[in-house]
Amino acid sequence: MCRAQRQKIKLLEEGGADEQAIINARARYVKTSDEYVNFSKSVGLSQQWDRVTVGGKNALGSKLPKKAESVNKITAKNVAKFSKYSIIKKVELPTETNTIKSMSPETKELISKSIDSVTAEYDVHIDEIVSKPLGESDKNVPFQFQPIRGSDGSLIKHLVINTNYDFMGSQENFQKRILKNYDKGVLASNSVEGLISHELAHIMTFQDVSTYTGYLLRNKEVAERYIFGVSKYANASLDGSECIAEAFAKKRCGGALNADEQNLVNEFIERWKK
Repeated sequence: MCRAQRQKIKLLEEGGADEQAIINARARYVKTSDEYVNFSKSVGLSQQWDRVTVGGKNALGSKLPKKAESVNKITAKNVAKFSKYSIIKKVELPTETNTIKSMSPETKELISKSIDSVTAEYDVHIDEIVSKPLGESDKNVPFQFQPIRGSDGSLIKHLVINTNYDFMGSQENFQKRILKNYDKGVLASNSVEGLISHELAHIMTFQDVSTYTGYLLRNKEVAERYIFGVSKYANASLDGSECIAEAFAKKRCGGALNADEQNLVNEFIERWKK
C-alpha cells in the first residue's frame, strides 16, 4: 500500500494536479506510515526509514543519486572481493554488553554462539559489533543492523546489541518472548539465532557495496523486491530487504520456504555460503 501511495503522489506531482489533492495523498501516506511504525513498535522491531522514498527522496527529504555506481551491482567479482573480510570465529561481544543487567550469562553466550553458527556457514562482513543504547523508538529492539557512513564515504556495517532492551533476566524468559511473536506469525524467528540471522542477512544483502551512496542505491532497488507472506512484520514493512531477512531467519529456524522466498535467499544470501 505504501508503495502504491508513493507512486500516486509522484504521478500527481508530475501531472500538475491540484495542490489539495497532493496534500490529501501525502496525508494518506503519512497515516499508513504511522500504522507501520505502531505495528513495528508493538512487536519490537525497528523501521528502516532510509528505505522509504517518495518522489526519489528518502524520509529525510534528501535526493538519492541518479546513477548507480558499478560496485552497486551484484557480481561474482564483488562477492570474491569482500569475502576475505568476513570470517568471525568465536566472537567475543563488546565489554559494554556486561552492563545489560537484564541479560543473563546464558543469553550472552547464546548470542555469541548464534553469530558463530551463521558465520561458520556464510561469509559475513561485520565491521563491528557494538553494544549501545538505541533510541526510545527502538527500546523494544534487541539487535539491529546499522549502516554507517564513514568519513571517506565508505559503508560501515554495525551489528548493534541494544543495551536498553529488556532481555527478561533469564534465557528461558527471553526465549518465551521470542516464541510469543513466532507463534502469532509476527516474526519468522523462533530462537535467538533466528533474530541474529535476520540482522546478518541485512549485512550480507549489502556487504558487496563499498560506499554509503552505493548502499542507498542498493537499498532503493531491494525495497522493490517485496513479497507478501514471509511474516506479519515483513508484510507490514512492504520492504524487500525485510522479506529477505525474514526469509533467511525462517530458513535458519527450520521453516520451509516457498519458491519466491527461496529465490530471494538464493539471490542475496546464498551467494555468500562457504
